[in-house]
Amino acid sequence: MSPLDRVCAIVDAQGFSVGHSFYVRELTVKGVESCITLEFDPRINEEELTERAQRTIRYQTEYVHGLSLRPWAKVRSSRDIVKVLKGLYKVFKYGDERYFACKNQKLAVILRKAQIPFVDLKEYGAPPMRELDRDYGGDKFCRYHNSNERSSWTCSERKARHLSMWLTNWQMNHY
Repeated sequence: MSPLDRVCAIVDAQGFSVGHSFYVRELTVKGVESCITLEFDPRINEEELTERAQRTIRYQTEYVHGLSLRPWAKVRSSRDIVKVLKGLYKVFKYGDERYFACKNQKLAVILRKAQIPFVDLKEYGAPPMRELDRDYGGDKFCRYHNSNERSSWTCSERKARHLSMWLTNWQMNHY
């Protein structure tokens, strides 16, 4: 049995890379019958950042994911991501299906830290987001993005849903 047959949910996160740290801003866990997308506050003090780090954050907001640095409502801190992932893992794992699956190296580091078993979908040939958008539709965003202006933005919910469809197709073609 392939580890891909034991995936209980697809996970993805979008956020901000500042220096050597990744601050989760949005997390999605997509199971067979449910999908949860949560918003996080990176709690980054912009005044303490270098000009380069501030430019990086602006670039990520404008060109990578369209998420503002600050959420509109009070939400949990991105420092709680390990605890939140562990709780969601307990909810989504069942029977022999005990792996989260992702295609996101920054999230993989967090999953390892949380000691959550996962499969890296890149190792199984999961395509880049552009191809997933082409194959499954690229015009949907969750409610946390500034707007739906840029189809090139990456939304963790859209990516998790697309990877879930890709995984279903992969399983059908390999059995």
